[in-house]
Amino acid sequence: MNKIIDKVKTNKKFFVVIGIILLVLLLKKENLIFFESLDKETKAFINEYEKLNGELSEEGKKYPEVNIPSKNNIKYLTIEETLDILDDGTAAIYIGYPECIYCRSAVQVLFDTAKESDIESVYYLDISKIWDVKEVDKDGKVVTVQEADSNYNKLLEELDDIHIEDYVLKDKDGKEIDVEEKRIIVPLVIFVVNGDIVSSNVGTLFSQKNPYISLNDDQVKGLSEIYSYGLRDVLNGLNNK
Repeated sequence: MNKIIDKVKTNKKFFVVIGIILLVLLLKKENLIFFESLDKETKAFINEYEKLNGELSEEGKKYPEVNIPSKNNIKYLTIEETLDILDDGTAAIYIGYPECIYCRSAVQVLFDTAKESDIESVYYLDISKIWDVKEVDKDGKVVTVQEADSNYNKLLEELDDIHIEDYVLKDKDGKEIDVEEKRIIVPLVIFVVNGDIVSSNVGTLFSQKNPYISLNDDQVKGLSEIYSYGLRDVLNGLNNK
């Protein structure tokens, strides 16, 4: 009798394990199907940011982990489309790029906040494909390794002084070199209504001293409130058209 009971218990454990395995496989399949059903831009944005999770930055530190909401309603912008919005459009625009450490904190909060709002879309300009990139070579000379888009200076002119800064490099000895150009500060989130920047946020929060350390709950709440006010202004602008 005891042998029969033991056999039943063993079989029960076996079927429980099999059931768990099947459930995990089913969930993975459903997640894959759901991911494949997302539009091209949404999948591209998630991939660009999440593929760096666990990877090392140029500083040899792990990129901060981000988990982009699947319902983020992201829309990619060209620089020409961005300029059009700044001319007479209404939209929330995020300017940044995946490898930007502070951007990874900002984008997580931005899209979590946008997910809870009624905003239809958040627009994205990947600035790493737009601005010029300069380096200091072994002889201490500043060289251009990527030319800026022909409309980049127009974008700089559209932004206020609070959104741009001097482009400064460091040589091998850590000495700063001003290349006498202006550069957009990222992450930059601007809220545009009828072509006017009604509010914006540069970086994350002053209290975030180390971008490799995740924002705490109070910081997330503070940054989310800033984004909420901006999203509200954009929604009001869209609804009043």
